[in-house]
Amino acid sequence: MAVLRRIFILPKKAVLLREFRAYELKIRGKGGTDPSGSRLVGLIRKLFCDTVCENYLIDCWPKKLNGRKPAIVWLKRGVYDAEGEMALYACRKLRLWDCIESIRFGRGIYIAVSSGQPTSHNPQHLYNPLVEEMEIYG
Repeated sequence: MAVLRRIFILPKKAVLLREFRAYELKIRGKGGTDPSGSRLVGLIRKLFCDTVCENYLIDCWPKKLNGRKPAIVWLKRGVYDAEGEMALYACRKLRLWDCIESIRFGRGIYIAVSSGQPTSHNPQHLYNPLVEEMEIYG
């Protein structure tokens, strides 16, 4: 049984809060039942987040910003995710956490909402609509 955990890395300065990074970790076995989350927090601080200038959220979405909704642009399943694979390689090489099965990288953006409907599936938010998909929160 595998557990999916999502990590969001956001800049601390509100001026820079236009984009953020997202990681989806697939943790197998007992590694996903870390009750305090201390191993996950340690992994985030060592590998994903510069705690001096960035904040992180675990399994909760970033808040709306000036009426814009947060969205994540992921590579579609089956498309090679180089950044996710390198993060997984680093986890294994540094022996940070052996229970991680896969890591997926996504870039987060804030999209405008017009008349209640987000302009989500507009290809202008995607660099390449053939290999990317968008997930919108809220």
